[in-house]
Amino acid sequence: MVTRAWFAWRYKNRYYRQFVGSDGYPSGLGRELTRMIPRQAERREAWIQHIIRGLEAGVAYRRETNIPDMDENEYDYIPEIGDQFGKEVALFSDIASTNIWINCEYDCVDWTYVIDFDYRAFSVNGEIHFNLDNMPPHNPGIPAYFEEETPVVPPEYLTTVSYWPNPGYDVDLVLKEYDESGATVTTADVWSAPCWGSLSTSQHLSADLVKAIVSDYQKILSTPDFFTNYNRIIMICWQIVCAAAPSHVLCPDRITPAAEGLLYSKTAIEQFDSGGRLIPWRIVKGPKNCTRPSSWFRGCFIKFFYRLDDETYLKREVTKIATKIKANGCVNGNIGIIMSSWQIVAVAVDGSDIRHTPALDFYDGKGGVRDGLLLLIHLLSPALTVSKTPWTKPHSLSCSPSSVLPQEVLQHILRYADDDSYHFTLPLVSRLVRSMCLARPRVGGFILTGHNSNGTYRALSTRDSTEDVKVRLVRNGNKAKEGLVCSFQHHQVGTGRDAEAFLKRIAAGQRNRGARNIGWDQLTRGTLVPTMRVQIAEGTWCLVSVDEA
Repeated sequence: MVTRAWFAWRYKNRYYRQFVGSDGYPSGLGRELTRMIPRQAERREAWIQHIIRGLEAGVAYRRETNIPDMDENEYDYIPEIGDQFGKEVALFSDIASTNIWINCEYDCVDWTYVIDFDYRAFSVNGEIHFNLDNMPPHNPGIPAYFEEETPVVPPEYLTTVSYWPNPGYDVDLVLKEYDESGATVTTADVWSAPCWGSLSTSQHLSADLVKAIVSDYQKILSTPDFFTNYNRIIMICWQIVCAAAPSHVLCPDRITPAAEGLLYSKTAIEQFDSGGRLIPWRIVKGPKNCTRPSSWFRGCFIKFFYRLDDETYLKREVTKIATKIKANGCVNGNIGIIMSSWQIVAVAVDGSDIRHTPALDFYDGKGGVRDGLLLLIHLLSPALTVSKTPWTKPHSLSCSPSSVLPQEVLQHILRYADDDSYHFTLPLVSRLVRSMCLARPRVGGFILTGHNSNGTYRALSTRDSTEDVKVRLVRNGNKAKEGLVCSFQHHQVGTGRDAEAFLKRIAAGQRNRGARNIGWDQLTRGTLVPTMRVQIAEGTWCLVSVDEA
C-alpha cells in the first residue's frame, strides 16, 4: 500500500520540505531518517552544522534563480571537499513558513517527519517529539512505539516543541506602550471570584458544561500552535464563554410554539458533514471568515487571542483592550476578558487606572478545568447579581413596586411556565422574578433549585407536583436531535437589515447543500444571520435520578 509523507528540516522557524511518495511508515521512512541522526554528541553537532550549511546554500540558490519558496524545485547541496557527510542529507524541494501540513490534515499524506534544529527534536506528525540529543536505540528503533494506536514513549526520549510563528510586531514598541499605559498586575484573589465550594447553582451548571466542552475538544485545545487549530480554538472559546455565563444557555426538552420558526445550527469544529445530526445549518470556519471576534457580553468586552503564555503577547493585548474600553467611554462596562485556548486575562479600567490579572489557566491540558474558570464564570454573571470587581462602579437600580404575590406563588408560576416564557418573558416582569429565574436554571423538564457537594443537583419537575429530587446531569447521546431538543444552546439574536437576504438561502438550501453553511463572521457580526439557536455542548443531555445514574 502506498503511504505518502512529508519530511522537513526545521531551521529558524522555517520548514525545508521534501515529499515522499511511498513507504512513509515509521518502519520505512521513519526508521531511515532516525538512522541519519548521529548518536555521538560531537559528530551530531558537526552533522547539524553540515545540514544548516546545506539549507543556507539551497536558499541562496533559490534567491539567485528567483524560485519562490513554495515552488517545488529540488535542490541538492553539494558539500565542500572533505566533508564527512553525504550530499543527500540536505535535500529539500520547497520552503514552508507555516505548519498547516504538519498534522496530516492537508496534502493527503499519512505521516510527517521533522528534524527540528530549533528545538533539537525529531517530530512525528507534530505530536510525538523525540529528543535529538537522546534518541532511542536503533534496535528496535522508533517503529516499535507506533505499533499501538496511542504511542507510549519513555519520557527520557522525549522533549517539547513549540510551533508558534515569530511575532509579527515590534516587541520594543509593545513593551513601551504597555509601560506608558501605567497598567498594574493584580492577583486573582482580589477580583471577588468565588471558590469551588461557594458556587451558586447556576454557576455550578456553567462549570459542568465547560468541563464537558474542554473534555470533548482537549486534543485541539492542547495543540493551539497548530495552524489548522487556530480558527477551531476561536470557535471553541466562543462556546466556552456561552457555557460559562451562568443562566445563559437553554436546554429545552421540547419545541415550544414560540421557538417553532427559529433556525438551529451547530459549530462545525471538525471538517465533517452533519452526519445525521438533523441540524439543517452549520457554522463553518475558514481563513477569511474566521475572524477573532470581539464583543460586549454581560458587561465585559471579550476578545479571543491565540496565546497569552508569552509576556509580550499578553501586554500587547492588555494595552489594546484597555484602549478599546476607554474609547467606548465605559458605557457598556469597564471590564475586559482576553481568552486563549487555556488561559484568560481579566482587565479592569477605572478612569486612568488599568489593572489586570496574570494569565490564569482555566484548562489543565488533560480535559479538566482550573481556577481561572472561577473568575471567568464570576465576570460573566448576569448584571446586578454579583459585584464583579472592587473597582466596578455600582449600577443604579430603577425603582419598581414590589410584587403583591408571595414568593411561594411566584415560584409556583415559574415552575409550570414553558421554556421560552421562563427565559425571555417572565424575567421582564420584575427584578424579583428575574433574580428567581437566574438563580434556578431550567434544564429540560426540571428547575434546578440547589447543588450538592457530590456533583448532583436538587431539582423540581415542571411536569408534576413532586418535591425536590436529587438528579445528576448526564449526556445520553452524541448526536443532536431535530430542533436541538435536549441540547444546550445559545440564543443568537439577529439584528441586521440583511437577514431577509439570508432567509432566501434557506429556500436555496433545499436545492444547494452548500447554502446550508453559515460563515463564522456572519454569525458573530450579528447583522446578517437572523435569530437562531446554536448548539454549545455536543450531544443531548438530561437529568436523571441519582438512583438511576
